[in-house]
Amino acid sequence: MEAGKGSNAATDSNVIWKGTPTHWVNLQIYVAYVVVIVMLTALQGEFSRYFSGLFGGQENFNIAYGLFYIALTAGVAFRTLENHMNSYELTNEVFREQYGVLNRVVEETELYRVADSTTYRPFHLMIFGYGNVILSSTDRSSPITVIKGIRDTEEVRKKIRELCQEMRRKRGIVEIGNY
Repeated sequence: MEAGKGSNAATDSNVIWKGTPTHWVNLQIYVAYVVVIVMLTALQGEFSRYFSGLFGGQENFNIAYGLFYIALTAGVAFRTLENHMNSYELTNEVFREQYGVLNRVVEETELYRVADSTTYRPFHLMIFGYGNVILSSTDRSSPITVIKGIRDTEEVRKKIRELCQEMRRKRGIVEIGNY
């Protein structure tokens, strides 16, 4: 666990852990992008023969084909930027996630509200040492929070669990199960 100093003046809590998701979470998108680009490049001659008439000639077809390449690349670049702009912060009182490219959103989950935590390590993340932590809470606005693509998932989950129990003790909250 990396300890840090809190910079948020709105709370008196200390930053316990900070993280960002790895770009490996977009591995499927990157692979699909490469496959589509390779296929489009290989089949450009065939597509040109059949569809250039629809575009009013070979030159217009090439422009449309180029614009399609640009649109695909822009989509992948936006997903990469979206992932890059995502950040997580764990304090001794709240878990905070910030995300969004054009519109920034900050979601906070009070730790005393977290009911359950799960570690999920899909194969494409696990082989690179990453995973996800899933938090279930009684928070109505975001009952499920997924901390995607982070290292040391089990350590982070355990730290969250410890902090949740500590916050419940401080507030005198006793969990009543649905039995």
